[in-house]
Amino acid sequence: MPYLAAAEWGAWGPWGACSATCDYGVRQKVRPCSVVDACSGIGLDTATEYCSPGNCATSSAPGEELCNCN
Repeated sequence: MPYLAAAEWGAWGPWGACSATCDYGVRQKVRPCSVVDACSGIGLDTATEYCSPGNCATSSAPGEELCNCN
């Protein structure tokens, strides 16, 4: 039986930018695997989380700007 090295995951990279400019979106970060065959052949592990860079107001108070949530 051939020897299969254990998966060795590297450190997580920084979180990427949020997919939305207001309201809710997602962002991701990745970490590499040094032994691709031991990591299901993918070479990268991805983590995803919800993010909210700002609220999407439905009305504005004087001097307050509405964001464009498209």
